[in-house]
Parts: sequence; structure tokens; C-alpha cells
Amino acid sequence: VLAGDILLLAINLRFYIRLRRRRQRAGSYRGRPVYTAKGLPSPCLFGLLRPAVYLTPAAMATDETLRHVLAHEITHARHRDPLWSALRCLCLVLYWFNPLVWLAAAASRTDCELACDEGALKRLGPGERIPYGQTLLHLIPVRHGPGSPLLAATTMTSTRSASGTGSPALRSTGRPGWPPWRRLWPWLGRCAPAPSPGAGRRTGP
Repeated sequence: VLAGDILLLAINLRFYIRLRRRRQRAGSYRGRPVYTAKGLPSPCLFGLLRPAVYLTPAAMATDETLRHVLAHEITHARHRDPLWSALRCLCLVLYWFNPLVWLAAAASRTDCELACDEGALKRLGPGERIPYGQTLLHLIPVRHGPGSPLLAATTMTSTRSASGTGSPALRSTGRPGWPPWRRLWPWLGRCAPAPSPGAGRRTGP
């Protein structure tokens, strides 16, 4: 567990240092600081106590793209997704040996993005559904492998499949994604140690 804590801290500290070196203040939006940063795979929201929005040059290419990205990241902030991301990372550190927890964390992250897309579309309006979906597909890079599951940032790097097929941004109808805790909690319940057959059974003298 100690090694996992060190790895979790190292990954996020390295990401934060890289942001600090490359970021430039662009202003604020809805009370959140907004920065531009080159070299990021996608726009993201990062920070536990006071999350900030980090934009890539592509996210600022047009006013429409910028509006969609800001709506997406501010919805992450309203849902307190950086906190949920940190909790997912903590669960992975504590239960690294259990494959169900890794599956739960991946499912929770996907649902987090789906719920964010649904919330962003409510803010933007139904007429922005298709343009918003096209913005996501344009900004999400193609990866040949999964991103770091221990990074507590709401990057878009793991959501191309969701945005392309399951996201409400590209569906005319459909139910919103579950809040992250609803997907994570049932799996963690299965991972809890079951009581032994003799637990609670009264033994004789």
C-alpha cells in the first residue's frame, strides 16, 4: 500500500509540475481559473481543493469549440469529479490486487464522462448536441494504450469510444450516465470480505 501511495503521489505531482511549467493564465470562467498549456493530450480539469481548467491550443481554435470545452470542464467541476477521480485512485491503491476494482474504476470513469456530457448539453441546449459531439471527437486524441488510471485529472483521453457511440452528445435520446459512485459502490461491495460460515454462530461451552 505504501508503494502505491508513493506511485499515486508521484504521478500526480509530476503532472502538476508539468502544468506549472507550461501553463499561462487565460482568465477565469464561472469562478474557476483558466489556463492554456501546450503538450496536453486534451483539455482537462485538475486540482482537488480549487480545480482549474487547462486548455489546449486546439480547444481555443474557434469560439464554438471553446464554448463546448468550457461547458464540459465546468460541468466536471459542478459534479465534483476531481474528488471522485481521487477516490477512484485511492481505491486502486488500496485494492490493487483485485481485478474487480480495476474494472469498477474504469466503468466509473466512463460513467463520469457520460454524466458530464449530459450535464454540459443541458447547459448548452439541445441544438448543440451534434456540434458538441463533433467537438469532443475532434479533441480526443487516439491512444494506442490506456492512460494512467492513477492520474486524478478529468482528461478526455479515455472517452473516445464513449463519445463515439454511447455519449448522449451523439444520441438523439437516451438516459444520462450514472453518477460515478453508483457504478463504483456495487463493485466495492463485492470486493468486501465475506463473513465466514461460522461467524455469529454461538458455540457451546
